[in-house]
Amino acid sequence: MTLLTGRIALASAPALLALACGSAPEGATTSGSSSASAADAVADASPSPTSGAPVFDLPPTAAAAASDRDPAEVLCTVNGKAITCADVDRELDRALGPQAAMLPAEQRLMYQPQVVNQLVDMTLLTGAASERGVEVSDQDVREFLAEASRTPLESLDVEATLERFQMTEVEVRERVLIVQLLDQVTAELPDASDEEIASWYEENSARFQVGGQAEARHILIPTEPGADEAAKAAAKSKAEELRTQLTADEPADFAALALEHSSCPTREQGGSLGEFGRGAMVPAFDEAAFSREIGQIGPVVETQFGYHVIEVMSRTDSTQTPLEEVKEQIGEQIKGERQQEKITAYIAGLREGAEIVNEGEEAPAMDDPAGDQEG
Repeated sequence: MTLLTGRIALASAPALLALACGSAPEGATTSGSSSASAADAVADASPSPTSGAPVFDLPPTAAAAASDRDPAEVLCTVNGKAITCADVDRELDRALGPQAAMLPAEQRLMYQPQVVNQLVDMTLLTGAASERGVEVSDQDVREFLAEASRTPLESLDVEATLERFQMTEVEVRERVLIVQLLDQVTAELPDASDEEIASWYEENSARFQVGGQAEARHILIPTEPGADEAAKAAAKSKAEELRTQLTADEPADFAALALEHSSCPTREQGGSLGEFGRGAMVPAFDEAAFSREIGQIGPVVETQFGYHVIEVMSRTDSTQTPLEEVKEQIGEQIKGERQQEKITAYIAGLREGAEIVNEGEEAPAMDDPAGDQEG
């Protein structure tokens, strides 16, 4: 996502909660898995909520002054409300947690435009919520913190949770205010129809392939990056020669050839890669592992690593998750996309009607977010 996450957004909350709290700065560490569940397959397709063109960008020369920043320096004003260096640092510290202390000043400054633009959006949304008369109760705050911390409401320790997220109750209340505002903004959006859900499922059918394991062994004859055609031809010829030995009437021992000729560390295990899921290997290798007959030595496969002689030892095929099992998730996904589009347009409208002044002397003009850079 393009908005910076406050640490309170660690919860698996709806898209509106994520928008109110933000998301991790681009380039921050994220986690992933090569084997996704059906629920993950729906979530992976989710577009990121955005707030339109940024109003603040970082001049290329600013990095030199990264360590000399005055916390009280005003970077931007939104309808007269100042956003300072201290505000940016506080949001960044929340997002990065313990990593923040290890982040060099120059890198912190790289995140500054993203954080400033998030704070602009949050300021506008908070103001809009107040104008609409949106109110936040103590119970609303408790429920928000319970969801964000994945804690049962009855056992929630508000003070401990606020300390964990490095936030004051006032700051949390502002975020709840934004969530409730966006709930109102998107309240009348229609649910996805059965036809829309079925169409989405068909268009993203590959996402719902689950399971599927292959066990294979290989011999790798490597090629160096940038190798010329002669070097590639020599490597391929050697791989073809080994394949011939393995497919002869009296085939050679695969493990022995792997130990002698393969450049892969698996040569010590007779070339065995063990079991792996679909998509775990590079595409050409993956295709061979999940399409060839068991026990057959197929054609030599070329990858960026070189030429592979592959034998598939065993395989279990993947299965397709039925539409009925993911219908509700897909409906939520489609509804979420509509919410994000509505929110993006709403924030863009707030920006158009706001007085947003960039106080940085070297930063680009407000009507030219990209600045004078060529490209």
